[in-house]
Amino acid sequence: MHTVQFITVFSLVFASFSIVGTAPNGGNQEPSDFKEIIEEFRILARVTNAISLHVAAISRRISVEDVLSELFQVDPVPYQKMVKFSIANATAELHRMQKAYALAKNPSMISVGVPFGVSISDFFKKLPAELNHALSFYVNLPRLMNQLNEARNIQKDNLFIAARAARGLFKTSCFNISYEVLNKFMVYFGEDTTNYVERDSKEALATLKSFNSQGQLVAECLEQIPKLEEEIKNIGIKKAYEDHKMVMRSRKIVLELAVVSNVGRHLDSLLKDLYQGLNSTSFIWHSQPSKETFHVISQLNDSIFETDFYNFDYSDMEFSITAGFKETKDLLKVFDDLESPWFKSKVAREASTAKLAKALQPYRKISEIMLSLKEAWDNWTETSKDILTTEVLTAAETLLIIKKFDLDSVKVFRSIDNLGNDFNKCGQPKIDNISNFLNTFDTEQLPAEKVALKFQDVAKSVSKIKSRSKSLKSTHGNATGLVEKLFAMVDKQTTNLKPNPNVALIMQTIEIKIDSYGPESEDIFYLLNKVSTLAEDLQVLDKLAEQVPQKPASVSFQDILDQSKISEMSQCVEKFKVPLNDTINGLRVYQAFDRFPNAEVFNNISQYLSKLSKVQLEMKNIQKLVLTIRKSNQKAGKLDSFILTLQNPNHLTENLGRSIHILEDLYEVKNKEEQFGRDPEFSQDVINAIADKGLEEWRRPYQKLQGLIEGVSKLDEVARRIRNSSLVNMTEIFERATQFQGIPGSREKLNDVYEYLSEHMGNEEKKAVKFFEAARDLDLDFAKHNLRLKTVRVTVTTLKQYFDEIFGHVKPKTVTVEIEPAVSWKLILILCIAFVLFLIIAFFGIYGLTENGRAWYKNVYLYYFGSLDDFEKRWRYSSFMDTIDGKNSVLDAVREGNKTSLLKALKNGAYIDAYNKYGNTALHVATKFALPDHVELLIRYGADRSLLNYKNLTPMQYILPEFEKTSITSDEAMPTTTHCVVRVDANGMLETDRLDLLLWIFHGVIIAKEQWMTDCLENPRLIGKDVDYLVENVKFNGQVYKTVLTWSEAMAKSEMPYLLGAYVAVVATDYKNLLTLSSIVTTHGGVMMNTFPLKEHFIKGSHPYLHAHLGPLFLIHDGAMDLSVYKNDVDKMYTLFTEEEFIVFMLKREINRDSRVNPVAVLIGDE
Repeated sequence: MHTVQFITVFSLVFASFSIVGTAPNGGNQEPSDFKEIIEEFRILARVTNAISLHVAAISRRISVEDVLSELFQVDPVPYQKMVKFSIANATAELHRMQKAYALAKNPSMISVGVPFGVSISDFFKKLPAELNHALSFYVNLPRLMNQLNEARNIQKDNLFIAARAARGLFKTSCFNISYEVLNKFMVYFGEDTTNYVERDSKEALATLKSFNSQGQLVAECLEQIPKLEEEIKNIGIKKAYEDHKMVMRSRKIVLELAVVSNVGRHLDSLLKDLYQGLNSTSFIWHSQPSKETFHVISQLNDSIFETDFYNFDYSDMEFSITAGFKETKDLLKVFDDLESPWFKSKVAREASTAKLAKALQPYRKISEIMLSLKEAWDNWTETSKDILTTEVLTAAETLLIIKKFDLDSVKVFRSIDNLGNDFNKCGQPKIDNISNFLNTFDTEQLPAEKVALKFQDVAKSVSKIKSRSKSLKSTHGNATGLVEKLFAMVDKQTTNLKPNPNVALIMQTIEIKIDSYGPESEDIFYLLNKVSTLAEDLQVLDKLAEQVPQKPASVSFQDILDQSKISEMSQCVEKFKVPLNDTINGLRVYQAFDRFPNAEVFNNISQYLSKLSKVQLEMKNIQKLVLTIRKSNQKAGKLDSFILTLQNPNHLTENLGRSIHILEDLYEVKNKEEQFGRDPEFSQDVINAIADKGLEEWRRPYQKLQGLIEGVSKLDEVARRIRNSSLVNMTEIFERATQFQGIPGSREKLNDVYEYLSEHMGNEEKKAVKFFEAARDLDLDFAKHNLRLKTVRVTVTTLKQYFDEIFGHVKPKTVTVEIEPAVSWKLILILCIAFVLFLIIAFFGIYGLTENGRAWYKNVYLYYFGSLDDFEKRWRYSSFMDTIDGKNSVLDAVREGNKTSLLKALKNGAYIDAYNKYGNTALHVATKFALPDHVELLIRYGADRSLLNYKNLTPMQYILPEFEKTSITSDEAMPTTTHCVVRVDANGMLETDRLDLLLWIFHGVIIAKEQWMTDCLENPRLIGKDVDYLVENVKFNGQVYKTVLTWSEAMAKSEMPYLLGAYVAVVATDYKNLLTLSSIVTTHGGVMMNTFPLKEHFIKGSHPYLHAHLGPLFLIHDGAMDLSVYKNDVDKMYTLFTEEEFIVFMLKREINRDSRVNPVAVLIGDE
């Protein structure tokens, strides 16, 4: 084995042109000492790791799953999902569904609900695709109403007014500039000089003179830019256009309502078709037991997706349990390592290793099975790369959706039925009316929209001119001076010309002059270009603004909302939120049937499961073997107890193994010198891609990689010097490695760069791709490992002491091993239980000897085992024993409605079925007078419910008809109310805008989900598990507040009242929630005012104790009255809320405690 290692190392070194060099005449190359010392320490790590795993298997410190997940480089949780489920059950359900769907394709096999001769696939296709869109729109409509209401409040003429005001920008020099002249000049002398023909023409000279005439206007325009920018801000068209865009977004909602109303009108018939289709496919989605089959398909789905992720995952995984092994196949190298010359010389020190090898035989057996498992694992994962196609992943999701419907089918069918019957009550808008209003609205708003869009172009041009002017570093000091310099030069060349001047010479002279300006010429032409664009935009804006109508718009967005009846529709569909969501889930099943997997996909899934079954089989073999080893170890004596003396084996293995891996990565840098030894000279695109992945240090890595390569050469010299020294001294190689800082960057990020370059720049950047393909396998961030490398000496010293003990070079710390006789814990447990039972039996036996004991035992016997004869013997005394003051105690207690007396009589053994003088038993009387507690007691103590009274009626027939099918609920706030059950959304969140419902939260009542009631009906013991159904969050007006539990806790612990020191008054003409608000205020320590609170009756500077930033006088208003006097009160005594703002204030439960030494009282006279 050692020879094989030597040949392997020789090959690697030869391929990478080792630092040692080559022998003359092409002789063999010597192996690197650095590589050799790494391999020698790897021998020590493997043996230590084997001992660690052996100890762990016996002592149960780690599980087999933990070891396997690390060897397979997958986290424990995904590992469990990948392999832990019943393949047999999954296969059986898949085969059943596949056969069932094959039947569904045959119309003759379906007879329920679907027309004869129509297959399921064809039947579902007639459902319009817009149905899902319509239902989703109706579900979201209540949430969209906030946006619609906000858009409703925007004034219809806002954009008109702002657009008309834009004409004020035209009174500037910028507006009067001839942009055509500037553009032609820039064609002559700018970068794109394409018109050379006109340089000799009169038109060129005329252009120059026209250009000169624009000089003053351009200079004035540049001077007016700050003023123009200020005017743009003051016009307010930007804000008006933002509001208009909100209106236009809201307009789409109304338009969408009009579109989906086509579906809404026929919703009942469409839902009937959906109901029939789903019902007819029950033989596909339904199987028994539903929960178990859904669970196994869900596990299959998790397994497929986790495996697919595993196959392409390149994230870092730190080894700890198996850090001593470089690869899984190294598990069995341990026994060759024990016989290697290096181990015998440096570790065993010529002692025999046979005893240690024999003690590790259980480890050998486990490793052999692990290698078989690794082979099955690799076969499974490699196969899955090919068979887990997009179609298979889609199929897994599809099958899961279908099986999920099996659990919810009853609920969904009920919702579809209810929705089909009741949704037409919501009505549908008239599309023609909405369309006419929208067309008129769009037509009227279009001119103002054009002005707003062009206004944005003007604002951008002004901003760019101002920005460039600020950045100029010209000798003239500003943009105006720079442009005036150009105009002055052109004017000089075109003034006082002779007849028939040489135009070409003039043009050439101007061009040379402009070139002499150097970088300033670029600034000049940039400014000319932007001024020209600004002038053109202003002139276009002028024409557009003229087209804006002067009269107000005839149709506002509020008119559209009113005409569409969307608010009424929203309120109506909110009642159907649950049925709508359920129906959407039903439609998902319909869509799933449309993409039901074909035979090829099912075959791929079967192959996947077949390969996985072999993995599970090998895993079971390992589990059995480990259990067998543990049992056999319990029976073992001193034979292998010496191996268990290593303290903290996992920690030692992890430290040594990871440290060796660091050296191996360092060596690989030298080994890959072909990629890393030359400057990669990345292009700018590659550098940007590297920076985007957060690998700043890898943009130009050559210098650092060169330092690492040179460092490996130095480490080779150190290794050559210390290889023949002691084992502890050899750890110097790790300490020397701490001098390398390396390059920060994880393997995962390096792989991301490699994949990005391969996908986007594979052809253009082949060198960069090859570079990162080599780098992604390495962790070169050596700086983070310095501490670990420094502790290797301590680790090796500990291991040396351990191996010296087991190989007999020093006396073991514990020389005497006392073996105590094994005592069965089962026997001890049985003896304890028997003794306790003996004491109990003895106690009851002694109690039975007493008079009370005999009487009690006799009553117990009669209660559970008494025969009719036994009771007849006792009941002959009933006429005497059950009568008190001449009245039967049971009948008299029921007549009086006295539950306590009834219970006492029944416990005394009174005859329960006695008739009164009117021919009724006690149960008849209690039922007739509606005494449920008495009825419950009588039935519990054995009252005969089949006895007839004088009218030949049973007690059940005395229940009044109106109460037979009546359930009673209450939402009244009572002192005894403990829970409030509410409906929540899919995320467990309560969504409401009702103050009467929020009242329960503020009263500290426990808010529970509706599912609690449903589950309690199935399992009454869950009544005490309300903690698993608590509502934690509430959504009010679209905002989520996480204070439900905070309020419950505050009220439960009687914390400081939240409104202590607050005096609340309602300022509204018609306020419906006055009683509810009063209850909240008084409950939390506030005072509800019957009259308006005048601040003269209160002390200035006072605050509510928990709200030191607020005035103490709370005014709840509806916005109809002008309360600005109180809002702007100089003494800050008033705090104004609308009802919604007050609810938000309560839901936030923000506390700002008055921390003054002596807080001021609020009301005068309370000091």
